[in-house]
Amino acid sequence: MGTLLNPPRGSIRPEIQAAQTSIHRIVQTLRGPELKQKNIQLVINIYDGAVSNAFMGNTDSFLKAFPEASRRPMRLLLGYKDDGTVIYELALTTQVLSLYRSEDEIAFVIAHELAHLFEGHVEAIDESAEKQLKEVPRKWWSAQQYEVVADYEAMQAMLGKYELTAAKTALDQLLFVESESNYSNYISGLMDHHHEGVRLALVEAAIERMRSKDPLAKVRALTPLPQSLRIAAASNPEPRSPRFEEQKTSILRNVSERFLKGRKADFTSEERGILTKLHIPVYESQILEIKHKEGELQRNKRNGKTKEQRRKTKQKINLIS
Repeated sequence: MGTLLNPPRGSIRPEIQAAQTSIHRIVQTLRGPELKQKNIQLVINIYDGAVSNAFMGNTDSFLKAFPEASRRPMRLLLGYKDDGTVIYELALTTQVLSLYRSEDEIAFVIAHELAHLFEGHVEAIDESAEKQLKEVPRKWWSAQQYEVVADYEAMQAMLGKYELTAAKTALDQLLFVESESNYSNYISGLMDHHHEGVRLALVEAAIERMRSKDPLAKVRALTPLPQSLRIAAASNPEPRSPRFEEQKTSILRNVSERFLKGRKADFTSEERGILTKLHIPVYESQILEIKHKEGELQRNKRNGKTKEQRRKTKQKINLIS
């Protein structure tokens, strides 16, 4: 991640203090009441580094990685009582902050990480090193599910507060899995994040659905990025890989066609099963309803219903999808 720029003790540059204050304000805007209600202890840390990244972690993760470490000194440094309550860390790099030109985009990144916290993903992927090695395929699949759900929950948290299309531009700017050095890892299936082409298509579909269902999803003017968050990264990021860009375009086109152009009813049973396993909130209800109507169609056929009745049921499926 790089060097911690706002240590719990010691001097902190004024611009870093201002950035930390702005991030805290965004956190409170997005999910402040829930954090207070659940008495969640959240520390905001900013790291210097060339990688565009943000993550949510906790003290349990640290102690499992370094069992010889004592919890008490860390808690005292952070200003918390040694009462055993888990401390969560929202971490962002200066590089990820330097990517964006609106508060809305940074709000999406923060909301995404908060979603991991509230959905229990931090604990779910917090396994011992030995267990991780034994269960790499299962852990990889779970991580993909978590990212999709976190994207959707982030947009829900943004409703009525920030412009939803910022989720698309934020994802498009992220370089976390797009550098040339990460390409082989992505191809081998070891990355913890969905490729952005898939996530962009799903986010686009979610925005379209929210716009049609919720008045809070109406188009809003982007909130200009406050000066306090205009932090220049100390190091230059790795350039985007042309191969990632080509693949992103292909995935975005294919997934968009299937999700946005009325072809959901053409999914194979295997594809529907994958979507159901992912628990994608945007489509789950539609998929279940389609499956229900298809079951009705099969029952009609078995019960000798007329061709006209079967045609009407097919029309219902097309309307849903």
